[in-house]
Amino acid sequence: MALDPYKVIKYPLSTEKAVREMEASNTLIFIVDRSATKPKVKWAVEKMQETIEEMGWKVKLAPETTGKASQFAGLDELLRLKRSTGCDICIDFAHLYARNQGKIDYNDVFKQIGAQNHQSIYRGNIFFR
Repeated sequence: MALDPYKVIKYPLSTEKAVREMEASNTLIFIVDRSATKPKVKWAVEKMQETIEEMGWKVKLAPETTGKASQFAGLDELLRLKRSTGCDICIDFAHLYARNQGKIDYNDVFKQIGAQNHQSIYRGNIFFR
């Protein structure tokens, strides 16, 4: 049985928060199948990028960092996905903060991403020491 990328990356999320995100930054948030492994997500992103290219759409896929350490999409995972598929990434600093149990080293984050193109989301109050 052939794998379907649309069974791995399933459908857009349509919560109030997701709709605000879509309106604010022209971004769609998708639900990924719970059983999807990292290689399956990578494969699905590659297949979707091929379709986007073939159709000539002016769309970029940009998976976002997640807040739970048990979920796919830590910064390291997204940077590897970006290198291997050519997708963009979206760094949600609030999610990185939560993922790292209330700690974030902004210098380290920017050192890791370097001059790569990416989208960033900043929420709430950010205090620098």
